[in-house]
Amino acid sequence: MSTRVSVAVIAITLVVVALTVRSSAQTPGPRRFVVGEVLVKFRPGVNANARADAHRVARGLALDEVARTRVQRVRVSAGEELETIARYQRNPNVLLAEPNYVRSIPETLAHGGGAEVVPGDYYFTEQWALDNTGQGFYCVPFFPGGLCLANGTPDADIDAPEAWAVFEGNSNVTVAIIDSGVDYTHPDLAANYAGGDDFVFNDGDPMDDNGHGTHVAGIVAGEQMADATKAGA
Repeated sequence: MSTRVSVAVIAITLVVVALTVRSSAQTPGPRRFVVGEVLVKFRPGVNANARADAHRVARGLALDEVARTRVQRVRVSAGEELETIARYQRNPNVLLAEPNYVRSIPETLAHGGGAEVVPGDYYFTEQWALDNTGQGFYCVPFFPGGLCLANGTPDADIDAPEAWAVFEGNSNVTVAIIDSGVDYTHPDLAANYAGGDDFVFNDGDPMDDNGHGTHVAGIVAGEQMADATKAGA
């Protein structure tokens, strides 16, 4: 095999690996959605008449709307969710149309010898800084047994589950997070949000600018995390 052909084969292999790689060895299960409902978002500037016409043509009934994102929850005929979505997607005024997916997180899991606990967060194994078991990252699923391009270093972490087994904190503790803000409407954070300020624009609305602050707040005081740590926000 010539050098040029060998280089081409290697390049194609790398592309295939890149397209199939995922962040960890976890494989999410089938995506469930609410029967008889879809989510629809219109393009900016679309007026009420055009929105009503889109619903009429697609045969959907708008039930309510998330004010911040302008995503509408729409009732459709049960069993015709995908066909209705296709009708919405053919409308140039529609930016997004998809099933109303159901997302859930399992209950708190036993860990290690049974004394420690971990949050019921599906992606907790990717929080290697909290609990590093040598888990794999950037895994390619089609190899026999799976092939991971990187692995953690066992116990190179802060021993969070071990610490929670000793002391689970106090629910009346307020934690200040100085970051990019927080998405206080997030269902995993809303119940523990205690207010805040925006020191960039000098107002009392600390809505997150880029997501990092929400990520941090989720570790500190998310509902699922709080189930294990008993930490408030």
